[in-house]
Amino acid sequence: MPSPLAHVVTGYAIARCRKENFSRQWWFVSLYAAFVAIAPDFDFVLQLLTGDRYHRGASHSLLSCLSFSAVAGLVSYAFNRRQTIGWFGLTLVVYGSHLLLDCVTQSTTGVQLLWPLPDYYQSPVPLFPSVRHWEGWRHHSHLIFLSVESLYAILLLIGMNQWLSRSGVGRASRK
Repeated sequence: MPSPLAHVVTGYAIARCRKENFSRQWWFVSLYAAFVAIAPDFDFVLQLLTGDRYHRGASHSLLSCLSFSAVAGLVSYAFNRRQTIGWFGLTLVVYGSHLLLDCVTQSTTGVQLLWPLPDYYQSPVPLFPSVRHWEGWRHHSHLIFLSVESLYAILLLIGMNQWLSRSGVGRASRK
């Protein structure tokens, strides 16, 4: 799976490229997108507590993506009804980006996108190499993984800045 670096940078890029004007809230929207981008991985807490395998299961499903986004929409409705759809959409796309990134990672299992169905899904062409946790933190494979992920983050941020400068989207929020 990608580390929080790829997930957070992707969530940030999505939030920055939104057409909705969150101009006075740009810092909050960025932090929120970073949180949502890594939220599916909080299933590790259950795994630590119980010893059972939860990772890439229910929290990595389309049902969880929709449920999490619906809750975000309901919470935003209580504060600002005009931005409910914007918050729902941002949450849906950022949470979905986590699922997509995990699907394009080389792994032994894939992602249980259609949970509660038992099937796991994985792209036949991985974008990210797998992390070999069992090899220890000094194993050379981690250098490859970190290099690929750092390159992805750099290219995504460069692309985002180029797109923002050409499209004018979000210009008010960068003042």
